Amino acid sequence: MRIISLLFVGVGASQVCDVSLMELNAAAFFAACETGKGWNGTSAYVSSEKSTFNAQVTDSLPGPKLSQVTTVKGYAEWMVGVVKEFGPKATFTIKASAFDEARHTALFYAVFAGVSDYVYSLAFDAKTCKITDMHKIWNDGFASKHPPKQSHIQEE
Repeated sequence: MRIISLLFVGVGASQVCDVSLMELNAAAFFAACETGKGWNGTSAYVSSEKSTFNAQVTDSLPGPKLSQVTTVKGYAEWMVGVVKEFGPKATFTIKASAFDEARHTALFYAVFAGVSDYVYSLAFDAKTCKITDMHKIWNDGFASKHPPKQSHIQEE
């Protein structure tokens, strides 16, 4: 899967939110978030500033505690700091992605900086095709003990 830049396709009066639109919005959100575009670059794909976020982490890394972030907006802004801190080492490779049509949920399994595996689970509103809830599953303890040594290919 190659993610360069995708534009949000909204649901207009004559359009219907469907799986392909949710998949496009999921991919665009993922790319914008992982490249540090912040809330300004991700808000078009999210239902509201209050859409919920949860992370399974141990807060092993220095800096703001990810476990204290409770909204998708907050996570998008947290990622701005990560990308800034890691600079050219802040890369990602998508290993797999899927969409659960029955649950309106997109999943991304990726590797950060070539060393740290993580998963995004993005729940969508079936009427608006926007993200209502996000979960990140990540072993930040492993990441803190295995920092990236060089830049890796960002997209494939």
